[in-house]
Amino acid sequence: MKNNISMEPQAKYDVFISYSTKDSMIAKDVCDYLENQRIRCFVAERDIPKTVQWADAIPAALRDSKMMLAIFSGFFQKSEQTSREVSIAAKRKIPILTFRITDDDFEGTKEYFLTELNWIDAFPEPRKSFLELLKSIVLLINRKDVAPQTNIPTPTQTKESLEKDSLTYKAKELLYTDKD
Repeated sequence: MKNNISMEPQAKYDVFISYSTKDSMIAKDVCDYLENQRIRCFVAERDIPKTVQWADAIPAALRDSKMMLAIFSGFFQKSEQTSREVSIAAKRKIPILTFRITDDDFEGTKEYFLTELNWIDAFPEPRKSFLELLKSIVLLINRKDVAPQTNIPTPTQTKESLEKDSLTYKAKELLYTDKD
């Protein structure tokens, strides 16, 4: 009688979400949407304990993930941290799916590693592409137990909340420098 227990180590995360901290609102929305569909996500700001060095945690989390989701924008393009994450994922042959939320061009490290891969153009309204993103992820990580449902609403924001978010972002940008 055959044993049906897989000898492969079980990945802790389905998706490692790589993004610029300046895109954290959309990254949170993507994560919430995916986790509502039972896709386990790693998000550095949430999942790295305050006492742990990011330089130790990021490679470990990538090793523990089935794939990387790069939430690509102009901010992502300029971030040194996301360049490191993309390089580590590529070196370890971890599949990378790029979710382009702006129409910025790939340059440097990102051009080298991401231009030959498929990506999803999700601009100007990324939330409208969440179902397409989910379907792509389910295929990439071979999660047959997740059936993307077309009737699941994507997060929406009113014009007023988008304006408020924009003002909040501008205020934070004036107060802080990007740690990327």
